[in-house]
Amino acid sequence: MPLRSHALNETNYRVHVAPFFDDCPLNAITSTRLLELRAKLQTKTVSRKRRGDSEVKSVPPRLLSPRMVNLVMALVRVILRFAVANGHISVSPTERLGRGKLMLPIEKAKLAPPIDRPDDVGRVLGQILEARPDRFAFFATLLYTGMRKGEACGLRWSDIDLERRIINVRHSYNGPTKSGAHREVPIPAALVTILKAHKLVEPYQGEIVFPNDRGEMFTKNGRLRSHALNEMNYRVHVAPFFDDCPLNAITSTRLLELRAKLQTKTVSRKRRGDSEVKSVPPRLLSPRIVNW
Repeated sequence: MPLRSHALNETNYRVHVAPFFDDCPLNAITSTRLLELRAKLQTKTVSRKRRGDSEVKSVPPRLLSPRMVNLVMALVRVILRFAVANGHISVSPTERLGRGKLMLPIEKAKLAPPIDRPDDVGRVLGQILEARPDRFAFFATLLYTGMRKGEACGLRWSDIDLERRIINVRHSYNGPTKSGAHREVPIPAALVTILKAHKLVEPYQGEIVFPNDRGEMFTKNGRLRSHALNEMNYRVHVAPFFDDCPLNAITSTRLLELRAKLQTKTVSRKRRGDSEVKSVPPRLLSPRIVNW
């Protein structure tokens, strides 16, 4: 279990650990004493205060949560391991307890499946095909294979064998998979047809199976790009329309006029070929960019 901030560690040590062990020497701390500390923490109550609209109200005390108990025990484990590393004790008593005996078991809530019934998969794909046909193959791959989003974003055509109906999962985005291991995923017959059609119509015809709108691989921190895109959209589309118009002069009518102007606006484009950048005919702004 990862430890929290240094300030929280100091608080947990001062409130929970130091009062229990008091002046007990390190070599007198046994695995039994550790279990006694854990039992005491499980019965310990903490007072709480809740901020209202205008005042701070006291609320009934409650027991320490299992998660907080484990945070305190993890802190003790780190302190004892530090003592071993610096020669103060030969072996940490936490090691004598054995794996999984120090922490309280915490049952993780089972998440509901994103799609309740297998019959709904077809309906979901149908909605995606209608709304975003350019992303249909991507979501179909996720649904049919169970791959993670990063693994699908990192897929290269060299990872896919459509004849043998196998996907070699080697990447998550541009790095290793979450486990660091490679694995093979079978491709259902329906997905083979979808991927073959996607390969024919994919505009960039590069090595990346599911490129972004610039023909590049999606990145894990792709959301960070939204700020840069917002800046560009403001500079190119918003600022020239409103010019020096004061904020209090912007009306709903002016906003609708901006939308109408964007719907008729064309943008020039360039597409990267194998060895050069080629100009392609301009096109209208997509409804997605207008809404953005």
